[in-house]
Amino acid sequence: MSRPWFGVLAALLLTAGGALAVAATAGLVLLAGLVGWLAVRILGGDVAATGLGDRD
Repeated sequence: MSRPWFGVLAALLLTAGGALAVAATAGLVLLAGLVGWLAVRILGGDVAATGLGDRD
């Protein structure tokens, strides 16, 4: 493999790694937001698990 192609391959791999890192971070932020929203709903009394067993 020539030096220019090795440079292109290295740049592509670094770019792909950066894109995956950003996507993983965005997913974690979304998950944390959903957990926080659910916690606020439960603590506020909007969600109750008492009647879930009685459903058909």
